[in-house]
Amino acid sequence: MLSLGASLLLLGGCGSISFQKSSEGVFSSSDASSSLVLSSSSSVASSTASSSSSSSSSASVSSASSSGASNSSSSALSSVSSFPVLASYDYRIAPNYSSSAAKMPIYNVAHFSSGYQAQKATEITQETDCLNAEQAAEYYVSFRSFPPNYFGSTDQAVSYGKNGRVVNTYYSGGYHTYDYTVKLGTWNVPSDGAYYEFEIDLTGNYNNGTRINHGAGRLVVIADGIKEYGSEPVCYYTTDHYADFKEYYNFYQGWSPLFAGVYNKSGSYENTPITDLERPSVPTVPYTIVD
Repeated sequence: MLSLGASLLLLGGCGSISFQKSSEGVFSSSDASSSLVLSSSSSVASSTASSSSSSSSSASVSSASSSGASNSSSSALSSVSSFPVLASYDYRIAPNYSSSAAKMPIYNVAHFSSGYQAQKATEITQETDCLNAEQAAEYYVSFRSFPPNYFGSTDQAVSYGKNGRVVNTYYSGGYHTYDYTVKLGTWNVPSDGAYYEFEIDLTGNYNNGTRINHGAGRLVVIADGIKEYGSEPVCYYTTDHYADFKEYYNFYQGWSPLFAGVYNKSGSYENTPITDLERPSVPTVPYTIVD
C-alpha cells in the first residue's frame, strides 16, 4: 500500500507531461503537447497518509543496476507503468544519467510497505524535441546536454521551426532585481556557477514559425547542484516567472509541492507568490526496479 499522504491520479497512458498552475496553486495536466492521459473517473488505488521515513542516499544512479537502484527481475521492463501518480511527492531519486546512451528509461517511483519501487513509464532519446517542462527536465538530467530543439538565440529557435525553443545561460552571484535563486537551496557553486533557463510554452503560441513569445514559463536547471544533494544538476519549474516553483525529483511526474519564489514585476506583468511554503527538504531514496 502506498504511504504518501497525497491524492492519487491513475495512469492512463504514457509519455511526458507538463504542468499548468491553477488558481489553487496545483499544477495540472492541461498542456496539449502532453501525451499522458490522467483520468480522475477511473478506479484509483487507496492510500494511507504517512510521510516518508527513508534515510537520504546521495549515490548517483547512472544505470538501472547502479548504486541506488537494484533489479528484482531479469525480464524486460514494461513500457507503461501501472503505478499510480501523485499530485506531489516527499522523496526524490538521484538522476539516472548516461554520457553515451542513445536513450534512457524514465521510471515511475512509488513507496510501498516493502520500500521504494521503480517501474519504467517511458523513455527519452537524444533526438527528442522537448516541448514541455518535464521532457526538458528528463532530457537534461539524463544526458547533461540541451535538447536538440533548444538554442541560445531567438533567431536560431525560429529557424529550427515551430518546435524551436530558447535556453538562456546565467551564472550564480550576479545581480538580480528579483533574485529567485536564493529560494532554490544552497548552491554548490555560489559564484560563477552555471544555471540555465529553458523557456517553456504555456499557451501553444510560443513559436509560430516567425516569432517567439517568451512568456512566463521556465525550467531552471542548476548545473552543479545544491549542497543538500551533491553535485548532480537540479531542476525547478515555474509558470509565473519565478513567483512560484516546483522541484523535479528525477522520476516520472515526480514533482514537489508548489513553493514560494519571489515577487517580480516588469513592464505589463506582475507576479506575486500564491503560496507561503518554503522549498521542501526531502530524502534521496534507493529503489528496486520491478516489471
